[in-house]
Amino acid sequence: MKEAFRLHKEMLESGLTPNAFTSSSLIDGHCKEGRVSETLSFFLEKTRAGIPENGTDEMGDLVCSPNHVMYTSLIQALYKDGHIFEASKIFSDMRCSGLILDVPSYIVNLEGHFQAKHLIDVMMLHADLIKMGIMPSIAINLVIARGYQEIGDLRSALKCSEDLAVQGLGVLNQREQNELEYRVNEDKNVTSGNLLDAHYIFDEIPSKNIISWTALISAYVVNQKPQKAVELFRKMQMLNVEPDQVTITVALSACADLGALEMGEWIHAYVRRKPELKADLRLNNALINMYAKCGEIETSRNLFDSLGEKDVTTWTSMIVGHALHGQANEVLELFCKMEEIGQRNSKNQDEGNRGSSIIVPNDVTFIGVLMACSHGGMVEEGKKYYQSMSEDYGFKPRDTHFGCMVDLFCRAGLLKEAYNFIFEMPGLANAVMWRTLLGACNLHGEIELGEKVRCQLLELEPRHVGDNVAMSNIYAAKGMWDKKVVFRDQIKQLRRAPGSSSIEVSSYICEFVSGDDDHPLKAEIYEALKYLTVSMKAYGYSPEISSLPEY
Repeated sequence: MKEAFRLHKEMLESGLTPNAFTSSSLIDGHCKEGRVSETLSFFLEKTRAGIPENGTDEMGDLVCSPNHVMYTSLIQALYKDGHIFEASKIFSDMRCSGLILDVPSYIVNLEGHFQAKHLIDVMMLHADLIKMGIMPSIAINLVIARGYQEIGDLRSALKCSEDLAVQGLGVLNQREQNELEYRVNEDKNVTSGNLLDAHYIFDEIPSKNIISWTALISAYVVNQKPQKAVELFRKMQMLNVEPDQVTITVALSACADLGALEMGEWIHAYVRRKPELKADLRLNNALINMYAKCGEIETSRNLFDSLGEKDVTTWTSMIVGHALHGQANEVLELFCKMEEIGQRNSKNQDEGNRGSSIIVPNDVTFIGVLMACSHGGMVEEGKKYYQSMSEDYGFKPRDTHFGCMVDLFCRAGLLKEAYNFIFEMPGLANAVMWRTLLGACNLHGEIELGEKVRCQLLELEPRHVGDNVAMSNIYAAKGMWDKKVVFRDQIKQLRRAPGSSSIEVSSYICEFVSGDDDHPLKAEIYEALKYLTVSMKAYGYSPEISSLPEY
């Protein structure tokens, strides 16, 4: 490419005027090297696109008319670099220039809008194509069908494919068509929460490939059934179906939800053994998240520090990881570094230097920061970042952010502030926020405030047994046994099936419940619990009487 630029310079010095073909080649070369800013400047300088034609520029040099190659190369480069608005503007200029738009120019714009998930723009372009008589076109319909499929709009992809099949222009072969139909039905059941139907449809697929397996595994993860997702991943391997990067990423998410470290480490080792499974950024983000949530925060941080390329998900995963481990200082240091890098890259781009992409915190990043402030007892810092989220970054707080602030005040013992915050926040507080405050009332023995909070919870979830337990404990701690008895009787009436816990043993997930008399290893489990109780008492531990499950 340097040689091409040298020849171009020699042409100008010798008095030769580059024609449209020469300019097209240079624009295309600039784009392929990723020099988008230089490409845009060169394009505007040589073509004066969007400026009324007078044949020459201000210096008297001949201005060439932009052609399809110039426009298409530049638009494609702008989309690839994330400059969606600029690409759309250049395409609009192309339409106004008098050029007859061809199929490649539409394909580039469709692919760009699919990449940005601008479905309204896709539909407008699609309508334009029909109006101009360019449709049906196998090339364009292939882009549309594949585009809808990649962004997860399987119904639109299937409809596009079926419309073409009617006209004898099918973009999918019969096997792909059948697979897409199965995936549409499976997706429909998954989004409606009907996993049984989704699994039934999966079982009916005659030839299951990696796409089918990944769709079902992902469905169980999305519907908060990570143990089933891990079981399916194991079964897939036993059937010699090789996982791809997407499957690995989904499986790591399930391991993170379960705390299944051994399984997560095995998957990481599997990725290292398979050179074809290049650990892209999304996969590395999943590994950082998995190690952090499985307790290996140092491994997670080492992996984070080793990455050259990071996006907002990378930073957020590490920030949330430190927050989950109560490492407030590490969280705030990392967040400040993230802001500094984002501001530096933004300044570089404003000055025309194409470097790393701009990293801007998202609303999930702030959840991690607020969690850290809560665990670290940093009330003022938490209030500052909560305010910064909306004022500096324009994020509208969600229930999770409100919940973090309530937890922040409660952990610091500022129960009145938490109560006032709940009443002053926009919208209605959910049961989790009130229950957080009730737990703090239990811890600090706040009877009067606890009774007020309990009244709010009765309106939201009147049959939640845990709220009665908390009130019973508050009264017991104050020696108010008559009121404690009332709540104890209510607890007996509201008793429900106990929740379960899980633990990973030799890469297998074992589930158990409190007071389980049916477990095959019951004797060994109770022996281990007895040993733990004796050991804790030896170190001075004694349970609070009010918290004992005597009911």
